[in-house]
Amino acid sequence: MTFENFFPEYKLGVPKDDCTTTPLFDVASVRIDNNQFNMLESVKIYGTIVLIDDHGNEFYIFNCKHRNDAKTLTPKTPTSVILQNFKARGVPGKFCLLFDLKRKHPHGDANEDIVIFNDYKYMDCTKEVPYDEPQIAVFHNDDQYFITVTYKIFQCALLAEVGIIVEKTDKDDESGVAVITGELTRELSDDNVCTLLDVSYEKFDFGNYTPLSTLAVPAYSSLEFRSKLGVNGEELSGGLKFEPFTITNIFHEKQIGGRQYRIRVIVYWKRGATSLTEAEILEYYAKESETPFTNQRPTSKLLETNNAYYVQPSVRQYLDDLEWDINDLPTQLLEIFSISVCAYDQGSCPEGKAFSLKGKVKCYDCRGRLFIFDSDTEGVSSSGDIVKLVPDLGRGFVGSHLGIITNLKDNQGREISFGSATYCLHNIEGWRDKRICSVIRGQNGFAAVHYTIFSDAVLAKLSFEVGYDFESGDSTSCNVHGSINTWYSNFNYSTHYSKKFYRSTLFEKQECDAVELAAGEKIPLSKSVVAVPVYGLLVVEAIVYAQNGNHREELKFKETFSPDGAAIRKLRLGKGFGLSMDVEWVRHIPCTPLI
Repeated sequence: MTFENFFPEYKLGVPKDDCTTTPLFDVASVRIDNNQFNMLESVKIYGTIVLIDDHGNEFYIFNCKHRNDAKTLTPKTPTSVILQNFKARGVPGKFCLLFDLKRKHPHGDANEDIVIFNDYKYMDCTKEVPYDEPQIAVFHNDDQYFITVTYKIFQCALLAEVGIIVEKTDKDDESGVAVITGELTRELSDDNVCTLLDVSYEKFDFGNYTPLSTLAVPAYSSLEFRSKLGVNGEELSGGLKFEPFTITNIFHEKQIGGRQYRIRVIVYWKRGATSLTEAEILEYYAKESETPFTNQRPTSKLLETNNAYYVQPSVRQYLDDLEWDINDLPTQLLEIFSISVCAYDQGSCPEGKAFSLKGKVKCYDCRGRLFIFDSDTEGVSSSGDIVKLVPDLGRGFVGSHLGIITNLKDNQGREISFGSATYCLHNIEGWRDKRICSVIRGQNGFAAVHYTIFSDAVLAKLSFEVGYDFESGDSTSCNVHGSINTWYSNFNYSTHYSKKFYRSTLFEKQECDAVELAAGEKIPLSKSVVAVPVYGLLVVEAIVYAQNGNHREELKFKETFSPDGAAIRKLRLGKGFGLSMDVEWVRHIPCTPLI
């Protein structure tokens, strides 16, 4: 089975491989301000700033514990920041910033040093958060010291470890020492810069690799540098541009050259955070929840478990009765939760006009392919520059040979996403039971596909039948709107990101788009089949509104279903409106090609 079999548009250009990404939390800068600082040429600061996430992990943003290592700041310039190469992390649900900072007295001893900030601040990422935009948090105390923390939450990002090697153009002679002056900066999209190297006189050994910083880079953006460096008096200036690379832990390099010397800039692309399986995450939460959020809380970052999966006791009682859990071979299933398609800009679209998406998204397994989005004519429109697709696979995608292929354009014919994310026996092993986000780029945008490949799962086919008995109102039908979503009881949804992108939306209508249904009719679902891991429970959560004449009723509920093999029907009734939910489980899914 070749890529060309499923992508006849291959002749139109070279498709792009996906980048598997993670959401990342990155601190850009920490600045200290005080009215008295402006009258000073410089101040010396020491102490610590620690970020403690909701797992209890501790990460140092600033670490100058000893008075003799105090950092010199120049308050009259924008360089009065004290960030020390904070490495971007996975997005925490909630976190604490713990400040312990002092100003070194210029002429006195430690007893005369001034306490700047000795406090902690909590921040919350569980609610709606803006992605890929600078966020600013300002803290102050009674002594009129202000601390400004600038940070970003990247939706789909990679890590770039950046370093340099200084060499002579004549490689036969690597003796001597290079004296480096000047700066190397990263160009940012908001016209700001991030300084990686800023030295007035620094000695480097020729030929040695020197790491500079680890940066968070959106997978849909390039990494650009600007050099204004000098080596032993020779100026080496210029710009460099690196593109995110799908294969990680392979170094990429570009050079800034002169007559006598050159600087090799090295970039290692890495995935943002070690992706724990859902089972491992749950095991971690189970252990960490045994102790409160205090200074004594464990801060171990590795999990010690011999189990393939951690199963909550409330879930395990259901699994004890599953015959297929013991007798059947595992069924590997793909579940695509959502696809977010974004245009870099709307080009010549008049302001207020909708961004329209056309093209195809295909999915294939060992049995063949299926179009999960196919709109070459009218397209799908959005008032913004992002279109969210809810794929209804209609059947299970099974096995180790899986692929997601995109060929999407906007209403002006510009390429938004063109490429694929593919798995086979050689590369699927490390990705089972993990939340995956594959970014597939195009010339003018990208598609972010959020999915999980379950190592052992069943299919749940769902339907919802309307019933009503309104005392008032003469209509034989009612208007229905609201939302129905599914998720898994033993999975972690502590962040806004996980809630938004890793739940399946079966039904979502605003009041203006309500559907008219008669009693006994089924709600038209945008997605009716979901994969459910055998070690989890399926949760159906709904807020549905029904209106008949002047009568309006809200039906809000949450139901949990265990994959026990038997068809299930449950009723949820209000005063005059109700839903009948049917869940049918499918375990045995053939791996033979479909005819």
